[in-house]
Amino acid sequence: MDESEKKGIGSLKAHSGLVKGELLTFTVNNDLTSGSDVPKKSDLKIYSNCTVYELRKEIGSKFKATWDQVKAQSQFELKEIKDSENGRTLGDIRIRNGEILIASKRPTPPIPQTPLVGSDDEINPLAKKIFIDWFTTFSENGRMSPKHCADFIHSCTNDYCKADDRRVKDVFATYDDDRDGQLTLENFLEFYISAARQRPHVVWNNLSSHHYRNDLKKATEVEEEFVDVKTLPRYIISTNDTYFQEIFSLLDLGGKIATSAWKLINRLPTSPQIFADIISLKGVRDSETKNWNNILDSVSTYKLLYALHVMEYLMEEESSEISKEDESEGSFALVDKDKTLIEFRKNWRADFIVYGGFDHLFKIFNQYVEKDHSSLNVFDKNILSFILKILKNYLVATFASTTPNLYRSLSFIRLFHLSLDFMNDYFNTMETKPEELEKNVDDAQA
Repeated sequence: MDESEKKGIGSLKAHSGLVKGELLTFTVNNDLTSGSDVPKKSDLKIYSNCTVYELRKEIGSKFKATWDQVKAQSQFELKEIKDSENGRTLGDIRIRNGEILIASKRPTPPIPQTPLVGSDDEINPLAKKIFIDWFTTFSENGRMSPKHCADFIHSCTNDYCKADDRRVKDVFATYDDDRDGQLTLENFLEFYISAARQRPHVVWNNLSSHHYRNDLKKATEVEEEFVDVKTLPRYIISTNDTYFQEIFSLLDLGGKIATSAWKLINRLPTSPQIFADIISLKGVRDSETKNWNNILDSVSTYKLLYALHVMEYLMEEESSEISKEDESEGSFALVDKDKTLIEFRKNWRADFIVYGGFDHLFKIFNQYVEKDHSSLNVFDKNILSFILKILKNYLVATFASTTPNLYRSLSFIRLFHLSLDFMNDYFNTMETKPEELEKNVDDAQA
């Protein structure tokens, strides 16, 4: 799977990357490119569910390079992030908040050098366009002064060229034909066309300083290589329910087999079938006997954790419309061909309460709280973490849409010393008047 994802995973998201995760802030030192127009370092902010491929693209855009030129490694561990990890999330490879990365240049397949001058001795139109762009950038009102010319030379050499530099004087002495102390576009083109014919290596040095490749393209002009996600193993497995259920069944075996199966499942896009069952509250919305175990099965630690991950995604702050990324071949796009995801997401939180989801979740939470804490494994702790985040951060927003003054009345939600039973009683008596609720809160804190 790693080998198939060296060029990224397109719009697919791993199940472990369904939720944005932690907002990571770290510094990237630039040993990749140089010049007056690129920073020596850059501070990045990126969510932990972004892939290594997306990180390379972001670094490349900051330092004017293509993603495949970016070699990234930790400053402290000096461990290179491998190409085979491009499909993994930053959370998967455990990049830490506040870490310092070093970006350097790595060899890429050679690009044949495009001739600057054709066999007919005419300048290459692509090169001419670049020269015109340079003049436009470093001139004013169609005129290039010695100061402008010095700024342009500095952009090529990064040596703080000044207007009285010998190189500036030589250019003006040769190409300022009307001796008015200003170069026109025609003068500038004449200079570069002459240089392309007589000193092409100097022109290529200037082009390289402005981050042009041998094909006369900048990194920003290079089209991203198309990745057919339907050929990727993670797509094939996740969209074939037979394959997916076979792997999912291994979770019931426990031990190392279940652990390995769990790692694989988290790398796959979220199962379209399981995702659809959760957003439609299958067995709950459409049934008189609300069987929440169909969605939140506390018997299987792995299956419960898988479902809680989807729930956290549904309870994230939502946008007004589905992004283009979600509309493409991502996991949730597979159940969103009829554009129902927006409607489900708007109503899902409220329905979760109305149909007893909070009660069921609270019972599960109490089961884990009552366990011997020393016996809790990493998966048990992850379940507790997910439930706590749901209780603390997301459910209040659902009630706020239908209950006036809720944020004022529920100021206690931020006070961790309050009884969980008290919180549960409140969620079961939402008709309580704000004045009575405030009294109850005061009594609970007394």
